Amino acid sequence: MMIKRGAKQLLINVLISGISVLLLLVSLEFILRAYCRLNNTGNEVSLIPEGKVSDKTFNIYYFGGSTMVGEPYNDSLSIPKLVSYMLDHKVLDKDIRHINTAACGQDFQDALEKLRSVLKKKDIYYPSLCVIYSGHNEFLRYHEVYGFASLRCNYNYAIELITKYSFLATAIVNRLIPKRYRLEIDERKFFDHPPYAISDNRGTIDRYGAEIAEAIKLLRKYNVPCIISTVAGNYSAFEPNRSVFRGNDKDKIEFKRLMDSGNKAQLRGMFAEAITYYLKALSLCDSFAETHYRLGKCYKMLGDHEKAWQEYQKAIDDDGMPVRATGAQNNFIKAIPEDNVIFTVDAVKYLRENAKDGIIGLNLMIDDAHPNLNGYILISQLIAEKIKQIFNETRQIRSLSEDEAKDKFSIDRAKMFEVHISRGRLFAKLSTWRYDPAERLDMAESHFSRAMAIDSSLYDPYFGLAICSFLRKNTSQAEKYLSQARAIGPEEVNENLKDFYIKQIIKRAYH
Repeated sequence: MMIKRGAKQLLINVLISGISVLLLLVSLEFILRAYCRLNNTGNEVSLIPEGKVSDKTFNIYYFGGSTMVGEPYNDSLSIPKLVSYMLDHKVLDKDIRHINTAACGQDFQDALEKLRSVLKKKDIYYPSLCVIYSGHNEFLRYHEVYGFASLRCNYNYAIELITKYSFLATAIVNRLIPKRYRLEIDERKFFDHPPYAISDNRGTIDRYGAEIAEAIKLLRKYNVPCIISTVAGNYSAFEPNRSVFRGNDKDKIEFKRLMDSGNKAQLRGMFAEAITYYLKALSLCDSFAETHYRLGKCYKMLGDHEKAWQEYQKAIDDDGMPVRATGAQNNFIKAIPEDNVIFTVDAVKYLRENAKDGIIGLNLMIDDAHPNLNGYILISQLIAEKIKQIFNETRQIRSLSEDEAKDKFSIDRAKMFEVHISRGRLFAKLSTWRYDPAERLDMAESHFSRAMAIDSSLYDPYFGLAICSFLRKNTSQAEKYLSQARAIGPEEVNENLKDFYIKQIIKRAYH
């Protein structure tokens, strides 16, 4: 008995010691990363291209998220590279140096920290101009992808803060959180719920506006010119992630009946009839994002593009988990008065003007929020023209077609294969964010098929199509694609199958 008690106590001591060591490591990492963040030391390495900027060069600093990075073309093509090319790499007879501080998934709070660092250390960074294109990622902090956001507990913020600074803490949390938070497709419902309170929604938008105002104040204080752009997304070909019913609960059954009737009419091509049903549904709840999205589809099919645009915009604004900049955010930008320091451009308006029907969809976007080649060219052209206007440049802006962009920026077949694989994976991932994944899985499969048409000798498109089939619970088709992928790249496939997320998808398909 004494030995058993001793062994039990020893085990308890070992566990306590192990937990203490882990907490100590997490704490030390947290303190170190927080110190670096607060002092901007983590940014300076990426912000200063050693030996390349001086007061003799025209240094343009770019701030934003993955669109500014150039996703999904990334190292090949981006807004900074396109703008420099269009300006023939010169402004005021100085050689352009473009410094892209953007990072994927970065919200404007992160961009503001980098901007603050650049402005406060002008003698190091020599900023000639700043360009801001940021706003899609403001709500990502609330999404279940972090594992703990939907718990809605008082310690949410503490966990978020710790995992934001600590890779080790993130790994520990990801092992401890319930598995159901890893794959949310079966948690999503037609009548869904947001991962935040209404006050959080308003607070997020207000914070974005306050941060824009702070950026403007800093830019004026340090007298550094800046161009701030509205932020465009895919309005017509990307459904809202969540739709929230905020009407009277007793009307839910009737609301669903009207939505189902509208959908049946829409599928039969009876768009005017479908609109009648959807408008009746809106009379019961006017903020249900799915209703506005379907109305946009119907109005577009009937050729009423202005009404379609308005409904698509409402679908984004009412989304219970937005991943595209809202109209309220862009209104902050459009309301900024220009002076000799602050300048604005309206990328949303410019893209609409260059879209055949005045609606931004897959004509200019490659996924939910990232432009395709033509979209990137247009946004860059808008910024380049504004720079020319601000600095009274006389030389013409270089024009650029899609084919020329592919040639100039080495976007060959191999690169396009990577692009389609990455977009296929993104759409497959985002399909699990909705109650009905069908449309996004269609898009994922389209990209994987296009990648396969470019190069069928690689395993990636077959594996991607297998995952899509598993998500559809079509296990027989999934196994066929998986077999084809294994025949080409057995080691790569086996390594991918070890991924926890992939395991969850396959497990779900068989249950």
